[in-house]
Amino acid sequence: MDLAGLDSLLNTTTLLGNSARTWLVCGLLIVLGVLLSRMIRALITRYGGRMANVTETDLDDAMIEAATAPVASMVIVGALHVIFHLLKMPDGTRELLVDGLVVAAAVLVTSMLLGWVDAFFEHFMHPLRAKKHAALDPQVIEFGRKFSRIAVIVGALLTVMQTIGLDVMSLVTGLGIGGLAVALAAQETLGNVLGSLQVMTDQPFSTGDFIRVEGHFGRVMEVGLRSTKLMTPEGIRIIVPNRLIAQAAIQNCSVFEGITEGFTLGLTYDTTADRLSEAADLVRQVVIDHPHTSDEVTVHMTSFGDFSLNLRVVYFHTNFDAVAKTRNDVNLGIKRAFDDRGLEFAFPTQTLHLLNEANAGR
Repeated sequence: MDLAGLDSLLNTTTLLGNSARTWLVCGLLIVLGVLLSRMIRALITRYGGRMANVTETDLDDAMIEAATAPVASMVIVGALHVIFHLLKMPDGTRELLVDGLVVAAAVLVTSMLLGWVDAFFEHFMHPLRAKKHAALDPQVIEFGRKFSRIAVIVGALLTVMQTIGLDVMSLVTGLGIGGLAVALAAQETLGNVLGSLQVMTDQPFSTGDFIRVEGHFGRVMEVGLRSTKLMTPEGIRIIVPNRLIAQAAIQNCSVFEGITEGFTLGLTYDTTADRLSEAADLVRQVVIDHPHTSDEVTVHMTSFGDFSLNLRVVYFHTNFDAVAKTRNDVNLGIKRAFDDRGLEFAFPTQTLHLLNEANAGR
């Protein structure tokens, strides 16, 4: 078959209302789009990486990495857009397919922008994580990152809706009218968001601190928009709504970069002053000798109780993962030391003085 016959065959053979020539051109466009996409990906990776290596910051590296796949994929989206206009099809079908490409392009652009947001905030998060009392708390930056991601997604949705012909202004107006109902229905959620802003503004604690709040104790793992996540020494994850934290009394136990441990020891009333001093020294030595406690230990006689002489003990854990074991070791160490020295713990007792009848009548 000569070229003329082949050309006639391509023009006369049809499939779904389009000639074989048109389908061949569409196929070539897809192949060209894939090849061009891979070429762009390779060029960005090679030359973009070289340009990024010239700078000292890692921000541009992360931004180039986030943009590589979306930019390369946009070439395929462009090829499909041309193909949909080459093929003969009902206008409604073409409009639906083009709208799908708009959505796909919006997803790619949004993915790139989200990657840039993460890269930007991550670049500034690293220096602040090492500064516990930085002027701008990392929690605030994390909140800004989440807010920026939400803003990008909402902006992308509104742009897509406007592009495919939906009336965005009417939608926004409708949301404004229904805003009061939404606010009433989401009081708890809004309270949690406002509570998170209050926590981040007042900074009663930072990520990594050990706090007691609402009857819970643990390390602050994350302050989110809705809740604050704590990890207890037993490895249990506690999620406390931020509206409760904003209203509660918070005990920040992160003193001397450790966890505060405090308790009271009661000794019997027949313990002499010298023996009380000896008991305090024993407790202090047991705590100091433990590898997971700080040398900052206070042991004082605080009160004459109803049935005991009370010693107040305060020390600090330095290893969060070993709090329970450290507490056990210290308590057993104190008990053994007291047993060896003959020091007795007090327990609730009462002494009754009885008078005989003869003495009672005098």
